[in-house]
Amino acid sequence: MSKILFSYLSILFFLTKVYSQNDNVILPDFEKAKTLLTQHVYSSAIKICKAHIDLSIKKNDHYEHSLFLGLKGIAYLDTINADSGKIYLEKSFSEATIINYKKSLLNSLHGLGKFYYRTANYKTSVKYFQLLNYYSVNDSDKNYQLISNYYLSANYNLLKSNALTIAYARKAALNSIELKDTTSYIKTLLSIGTQFFIIGNLDSTEYYSTKANTIYLKYSQKKLGIGADINNALMKPAILRKDFDKAIYYGKSAIQDCLNNNDLPSLNIFYDNVAICYTNKKMYDSAIYYYEKALDIETKYNFVDDYKLDLKELFYISKRIHNDEKAFYYIGKYINADSLFEQANSDVIDS
Repeated sequence: MSKILFSYLSILFFLTKVYSQNDNVILPDFEKAKTLLTQHVYSSAIKICKAHIDLSIKKNDHYEHSLFLGLKGIAYLDTINADSGKIYLEKSFSEATIINYKKSLLNSLHGLGKFYYRTANYKTSVKYFQLLNYYSVNDSDKNYQLISNYYLSANYNLLKSNALTIAYARKAALNSIELKDTTSYIKTLLSIGTQFFIIGNLDSTEYYSTKANTIYLKYSQKKLGIGADINNALMKPAILRKDFDKAIYYGKSAIQDCLNNNDLPSLNIFYDNVAICYTNKKMYDSAIYYYEKALDIETKYNFVDDYKLDLKELFYISKRIHNDEKAFYYIGKYINADSLFEQANSDVIDS
């Protein structure tokens, strides 16, 4: 970790009185740049930030300088230059603590928490989001409470702490209701449902997933991936309950959502699950059809392991229906799978 950053306890002690009269100052360009980031117009947002950083240096305005450094850092996090984003955020964080500027502090804590989450350093991410959660309790921007609770839940999920994942997801759900943020509310309900699935509580899984689906359908939240995620959450307990007709319905709904949103890499998961259901129903022609669809996606996106697993399933199905010619065909493709993908990767490099 950079020397600019303090240990978690040192930060907590140092920031107990962070507050500035500048926190209530409204900077139109800051809000404009934030909006551009939500619209993924990164170059324009970065341009605004750079202009204000240069201007603040001329004016010797540390408040403006710290604020736009942090926002520029967040902009870089969402591009391929995440390491540069971290540098800007650390500088913003350091300056914000020195001048006691809460608005900039919250912004930089948010960004640094995201950086460590995305780089799989979940324990460090937790520390930053805990700080963000603590200092944003009474802040006028209630989004920081939602953000911190949501990311704390996500981090604890990856740290395999089921109870804390559920606890923070429930807090995020309440924040979502307060902010009337339907999309975030749906995501937190799915997160809670997923945790109950992990511990084998299928009734609670279905309760939260169904609740998410009801809201999704009512408010037509046709956001990328949400419909597929909901149908996936409903399909998994149906498979375990051996209610294959219901699972097929949800699986096909998820496939349609992926196609509608051009989320093609996710298709192989749903093709596979639908194929599994048809196999269990002994509807082997339909199972083969969906496994073949999965193979197309796995070939396109270089999903080698999934590709080989599906070829094995197709081999077993072919043996089961006494189609030795097809069984021989699939096992041949399985044996040559690694060389096939190596050649494909070589062609990409050479081109």
